Amino acid sequence: MEAALKEPTAKAIPSWGKLLAIGVLILIAGILAIVLPAAAALAADFALGWMALFVGALQLVHAYQVRHDPGGGWRVVAALLNIALGILLLAFPLQGVLALALLFGALVLAIGIVDILLALRLRPAHGWGWVLAFGIVSAIAGVLLAATWPLSAFWVLGAYVAISMVSGGMWRIALALALRRRAHRPASVG
Repeated sequence: MEAALKEPTAKAIPSWGKLLAIGVLILIAGILAIVLPAAAALAADFALGWMALFVGALQLVHAYQVRHDPGGGWRVVAALLNIALGILLLAFPLQGVLALALLFGALVLAIGIVDILLALRLRPAHGWGWVLAFGIVSAIAGVLLAATWPLSAFWVLGAYVAISMVSGGMWRIALALALRRRAHRPASVG
């Protein structure tokens, strides 16, 4: 347990230069996704499609390896469903984006409802109002996404991908710069 809490070794953390380069590339990709949200939405659809195919293939291999264990048939069914999802997302990318955006809107609405219920449960604890406010905003966003679907599908999914990439690039750049400062800091004598 102690080993898990220790600071990572130098080999576990990429050099600050590599991390900075990765962060800059992800940030640039995020900015492109902001400019081209439809392309980002389609890229998300294709990425999810290929991942579903890959996971389905791995599940089939695993199902074969444990074919004599109980539940083998269900493992095959789960694998085939993942493969079918991947094929559908790749074969029908426009419909895939529409479905993903609708699912995303339903998820945002559900998160909002859960946060509202959590806030009411936390009341009168300090800060419960922030949870309530976030829940209300999420619920409204979910309803707006559903109300503007399918017109908002590409924009919503593309914006989500863009925000995720921009924030991912920014935290990597910030971490790289912090690692650089730490690497150039003189060792303390003590």
